[in-house]
Amino acid sequence: MDQAAVQIEIGLRPGYRDLIVSADVQGEPAAGYWVSSITPEPALMTVVGQPEVISALNGIVATEPIDVSNLSEGEFTRATRLQLPEGVSPLNEGIVQVRIKIEPQTSSKRVSVRPIVTGLQPGLVVSDTAIIPSEVTVLLKGPITELENLDLEEVLVTLDVTERGLGTHLITPIVQPPGTLVADSINPELVEVTITEEAINRQ
Repeated sequence: MDQAAVQIEIGLRPGYRDLIVSADVQGEPAAGYWVSSITPEPALMTVVGQPEVISALNGIVATEPIDVSNLSEGEFTRATRLQLPEGVSPLNEGIVQVRIKIEPQTSSKRVSVRPIVTGLQPGLVVSDTAIIPSEVTVLLKGPITELENLDLEEVLVTLDVTERGLGTHLITPIVQPPGTLVADSINPELVEVTITEEAINRQ
């Protein structure tokens, strides 16, 4: 039985065209925030109109303006229509759902913090001069708004000496930053702590 290859080209009829949807987002979010993603659905829209007008389109169509002025963190969905030239209309209802995600702008900040000793056994003490160095430098990362309003007293750096006895020990500092801030690094990574006996006054 003889076989023949048949190639069929399928395309839109004259007067129809698929256009890429571009969301027209305007305005600036609240201070310290930025638009991290813009997703129009559908991403492709079929339009119909006079063939000469359709053929003159550049393949992309913008939505009506969407204002994000002063919006803060969150995900927002806005229903909008396309900005089409006269004589061109969407094949279907032409509604575009635009999903917009706004996130905090992030940055970093170095702060110096005096460590606190925890976990001392009864009868043992650590004097202020027995912690070397007396301060550590912490690199904090997170939202700009939190860094700008940071209270250094809220940054807790502890030296856990649980089950450590008399003598000098190298302890890894534990950082507990406030809010959603993250401790990216600490310098130095070890702190020398000397534990001595508590002085008892006897008459």
